[in-house]
Amino acid sequence: MGASGAAFRVQMMVEPSWCPSAACAPCGYDCIPGAMAVTGYRLTWIDTQRDGKWLGDGVEKALQAVPTSVDRGVPVILDGKESGLIVGYRADGRLVVRPYEHTEDGYKDTEVFGPAGALPESLADTVAANDWAWGVGVIEPADLPMDRREAVANSLRLAVKLAKTERFGKYLSGFAALEHWIDGLLDNSRFDALTEDNWFPMAHGNGFCYPCLWSGRLSAEKYLREVADNYEDPVRSRLVELAGLYQRMHQTLSRTKPEFDCIWSLQPWMLKSPGNWTHAIRQKESDLLREMLTIERQAISKIQDVLILLDQPEQA
Repeated sequence: MGASGAAFRVQMMVEPSWCPSAACAPCGYDCIPGAMAVTGYRLTWIDTQRDGKWLGDGVEKALQAVPTSVDRGVPVILDGKESGLIVGYRADGRLVVRPYEHTEDGYKDTEVFGPAGALPESLADTVAANDWAWGVGVIEPADLPMDRREAVANSLRLAVKLAKTERFGKYLSGFAALEHWIDGLLDNSRFDALTEDNWFPMAHGNGFCYPCLWSGRLSAEKYLREVADNYEDPVRSRLVELAGLYQRMHQTLSRTKPEFDCIWSLQPWMLKSPGNWTHAIRQKESDLLREMLTIERQAISKIQDVLILLDQPEQA
């Protein structure tokens, strides 16, 4: 989260509406390459669906890659609405999966595709099953992991870039995203037109991005406290001070009551109807985001000061 920039990132889609994809790692600014670079591993991505259709070549490649990777003892990433890991396969083509959202012991089998590595001809170009994968990720050794200190410095430079860059593609970023989000929550004209039929996507975008922002800033605090131990003062104390600012950010976002119960209670299935997404709730969320933005500006300024120290040559 820290080295990839995900812990420091905040994004919001503007058109056509707020969207939960803004908080997803590969959308907008893609955090995945940075995460892989610091590990010394290579991620090969194979798309298996697009626009509700199976990609025949992609499914075939995926079904060939899974047994090879599993036989090496390395699970395969399974990406869908909720991600997971493919940890095994069966002779009849079923893949053994540990879903991300699975709260029980044990594993689940996918539906049968055919013998492992084989693609039934009837599958190609047919309607895709949304409960399977949009794609799979195969992880292999690539190189030595990035130098720890180099990775930390790069992540701090990235934190500044993400905060100060206005947008990445269709997603507003950093300060611009937060300003748009804060102001949008107070724009009653956006909410007057919401009905039972059209409110879900907008509420989902807001309700998912809010706790993801909280989670990111919690990760940033933990990351900065951990990497601070690699340095002597004054860098160490500056990183600990920064960790304190990110702690204040996630604690601010979690101060939700009494207007709403917790960071996850803005999700549409928790609100249940647009009428329950009241002005008071939106005002409270806007206030908390505004307070967090003030702290975030302080943190980015202090990160720039730390980078000056990190760029100085070490004393012999």
